[in-house]
Amino acid sequence: MAKGIEQFLDDNSVLISWPAKYTKKVQIMEYLSTKFEKDIVYDEQEVNLILRKWSSYSDYPMLRRFLVDLGFLNRDRYGKEYWLTEKKETNN
Repeated sequence: MAKGIEQFLDDNSVLISWPAKYTKKVQIMEYLSTKFEKDIVYDEQEVNLILRKWSSYSDYPMLRRFLVDLGFLNRDRYGKEYWLTEKKETNN
């Protein structure tokens, strides 16, 4: 887990609050991206279920878009299929 995001997670490592700082948001997205498996194609509902499991934050569509916008997840042009991006680890 990225160092410094513990304050945004509960004892079960579920996201309970959304940080104000952009760098912390990126670290949260990096953490949430670890909940997806390589070489698996997910539909939108499966992505939503994973995000709801690991976040009590109610705006999971925003979380999903943020994962895509930051390049942690890719999606097809129709938004029907999502998959984990091959991304280099950051040193945050």
